Amino acid sequence: MAVMNSERPELLPATTRLHGLQLALARALWATLVLLTLTLFAAGLAPYRAKLSEGFAARQPLLEQLGISSQGYLGYNVALQIGFMAVFTAVGAIIFWRKSDDVLTLMVSLTLITFGAYLSEPSYLARIRPLWVVVDTVGAVSILFFTYTFPDGRLVPRWTHWAGITFFVWTFAWHLFPRAFFSPWQWPGVWEFIALLLWYGSGLAAQVYRYLHISTPTQRQQTKWVLYGLLIALAGYFISDLPSYVPALEQLTFFALLEALDSHPIYYLAMLMIPITIGISILRYRLWDVDLLINRSLVYVTVMVLLGGLYVLLLHGVMVMATRVLSADASGFAIFVATLGAVTAFTPLRRAVQRGVNRAFYRSRFDYDQLLPELITQLATNIVPERLLPLLTAEIPARLQIESASLLVLDQDELALVDVRSPEEGAIAASHPLVQELRAWGRAVDLSRPGRFVVPSEVRAWLNERRVALSIPLI
Repeated sequence: MAVMNSERPELLPATTRLHGLQLALARALWATLVLLTLTLFAAGLAPYRAKLSEGFAARQPLLEQLGISSQGYLGYNVALQIGFMAVFTAVGAIIFWRKSDDVLTLMVSLTLITFGAYLSEPSYLARIRPLWVVVDTVGAVSILFFTYTFPDGRLVPRWTHWAGITFFVWTFAWHLFPRAFFSPWQWPGVWEFIALLLWYGSGLAAQVYRYLHISTPTQRQQTKWVLYGLLIALAGYFISDLPSYVPALEQLTFFALLEALDSHPIYYLAMLMIPITIGISILRYRLWDVDLLINRSLVYVTVMVLLGGLYVLLLHGVMVMATRVLSADASGFAIFVATLGAVTAFTPLRRAVQRGVNRAFYRSRFDYDQLLPELITQLATNIVPERLLPLLTAEIPARLQIESASLLVLDQDELALVDVRSPEEGAIAASHPLVQELRAWGRAVDLSRPGRFVVPSEVRAWLNERRVALSIPLI
């Protein structure tokens, strides 16, 4: 049997388990920050209701046309904010309850709860300034550090060290001095969006880098979930804030209605994908193989973002040119041209993005599916030992982009399974459940796909310990 190993041992992270006093202190710090966060959110609900009551008058004509009363308006917004915060808190609490002795999962749990408060409006309206500065800064910064360190706790790549520290200092400073020139709240909306997009986009870039160069097969499956949630959240944020960058869109009934509701449903629903996908990636990722869903979502979310950018550029450019040439309002003509351009670009853009996603995230799987039949044919025709060993341990791993390979055979007495290159080390007794499983498979098995093959826990532990990605039986 040929066994292909996917990672080098030095890439495995050190243990992150806590014990004794360290565990007690970490849990106490988690509980303190969570309590402060929920207190801040609860304290902001009353001023939030007051703000909604004051703002209802400006929106009353449009809301009444849609049959929405003042009580319905207040109830919708308050319920949405509470439900939004409840989802972030519930996922964070479940992660804490399941793995509260691990420093990484404690950080993830705290990140979700504080980031939920950071995104919600009541926390901002609570008049507890010192507490708000702490909670809001932790929420804004922790989600970036999460993308820099997930799933093994290391800051990768190297530039994330200085990027994370710079973002923390800047974020803390603008929360202390929100009216200062360096505060994004004092910038035009488009510049604030670009600045935050660059910072949080660097987190997405770090996750992609990890996926391509660092992660094990298990970590890649987790990373897919995280990227899926972050991309949907980013797309939702962009769509919900589009009218602030393109004022002409405010004339459309759809955007006017969403703006009148105060709490933008697209924004909050998209942001809920962050705790949901992070929770799945940590707790339940082995139960579902959702590569097709993730593939399609990555493609269409990316296409939506790119088409949105193209639409904005075309709309703004045509309006400026038409105004200068015709000296008249050309918003209708600009919307027509921008829409036509976006529709025309959709198909070629989707195909290009699909190729890019397949190449970046599914290259190994494509290689397995396309190359395995050819490689098995080569194995069947190369029975000379001098040719078989280099084929299995060098050529095949190189083509499949696998780190290393071993050739395991039964010894002369058929009492043990040994590695041809080092028979004196790591022999496996023929009675071991692993040997029985290998005989039962009887065909090439791609073990990099979690959940596809149900094996005994003892066998699964052996495979995980050696980071086995592919097994090919030779008889």
